[in-house]
Amino acid sequence: QIKRYIYPPKRPSCVVADLCVHYRGNLDAKTHLIVASDFNCERCAEFEKTLKRIYDEYQDRVKFGFVNFADEPTLASLACEAAHKYGKFWEFHDAMFSHNAPLDSAFVYGLAKSTGLDVVAYKQSLLAAENYDNVNHTINKLMERGLFATPTIIINDRLVYVTNSYEELTKLLNQELQNE
Repeated sequence: QIKRYIYPPKRPSCVVADLCVHYRGNLDAKTHLIVASDFNCERCAEFEKTLKRIYDEYQDRVKFGFVNFADEPTLASLACEAAHKYGKFWEFHDAMFSHNAPLDSAFVYGLAKSTGLDVVAYKQSLLAAENYDNVNHTINKLMERGLFATPTIIINDRLVYVTNSYEELTKLLNQELQNE
């Protein structure tokens, strides 16, 4: 007699600590939720509403991260990476996801000016080959690690494929927080 036990599959692992990930929330938390997202993706922009709700509830207990993921580096992703150099990543991130029109250079440079950046220096950072290479490297590494769609959520180095469910994500976060 043969007995076979079937276990639910483990979520695939995806470590991203070596890539361009930007964090907020409780930076010392053991539990982290990272979103691989694209500023030009409607589903990603819609998911930001769910993520904001989760962030508001868990920001004191969870380390939240964002990593740019698109087919290729876009103006929006390059703009945010350049803004990071000046400590303005999250201002750019939030403004881009709440902007309800195409993300063009007029918007990007206007945002740079309104956040107090030296627009000439910012433009140099934005257009720098190093900025492009960093974003492109991250995109390529994410694809090698199994990402294929946006938004993709990574909770404690485990992939959670394409969900916008507040209930599912908070359940997963609560499980991780209990296991700390």
